[in-house]
Amino acid sequence: ILNIILDYVCILVFHMGVAGAGWATVVSQLFSGLLCLVYIGKKLPILHLRPSDWKVGWSFHLDHLKVGLPMAFQPSIIAIGSIALQSALNNLGSTAVAAYTAAQKIDNLAVQPMASFGVTMATYTAQNYGAGDMQRIRRGVRQCGIISVIFSILAALIVILAGRFFVGLFVGSENTEVIDLAMVYLVINGAMYFVLALLFVYRNALQGLGKTFVPTLAGVMELLMRIFVAFTLASTLGFAGACMANPAAWIGATIPLAIAYFTVSHQLKKYPP
Repeated sequence: ILNIILDYVCILVFHMGVAGAGWATVVSQLFSGLLCLVYIGKKLPILHLRPSDWKVGWSFHLDHLKVGLPMAFQPSIIAIGSIALQSALNNLGSTAVAAYTAAQKIDNLAVQPMASFGVTMATYTAQNYGAGDMQRIRRGVRQCGIISVIFSILAALIVILAGRFFVGLFVGSENTEVIDLAMVYLVINGAMYFVLALLFVYRNALQGLGKTFVPTLAGVMELLMRIFVAFTLASTLGFAGACMANPAAWIGATIPLAIAYFTVSHQLKKYPP
């Protein structure tokens, strides 16, 4: 929300152009990080760093890097795919770029709660795995998946039904051509939010269980699908083809993640409650 407000202020009020958009992103992220530190300082003493916390061995580092590096790799994969998609969009003209950028702002807000559900599952599964409560993992993943899918349907309805109004806030209600194209993006992506919701849950659940190979493989699959669809369908179907790149990437990543999770889940059934 702060990023959107600062976009308006930096670009429209201070006329900072592209640099203004950059500053809006950096400042909003800095503010978010500071709020997290303040919250941790006041509410979460378990996360306070102490001198004893720095006394760890190599095995400790290696165990955490084994889980942490694949998780850190995911945003890089998404960023590379976004750059490739942006390259395909640039060939469609400035109107298509403006429509995609405006729609993506709304899309990013809509999927944040689903992403949060996913991050929550990484912590949830790791904690219960450490406690040896395997049945609670299965139950929690199932319940979180249901909640996330329900939310994804509600989010899709909001962005599809109210999308024209939201896009108009960014580009002006008079830019009907941009709004029409942006709605193509929101309809195509919104209709597949339920797949993205499951992707977040399964990927993070597997990472929380220490199963990092399949999430990494799924991330590569996501990247390849996004690049392939962006350049093949954008050239044949135009803007609608470019908009299909994200849903195709979600499907390509979710299939191996779902197979891997249900395989692991079947193994967890063998543990006593």
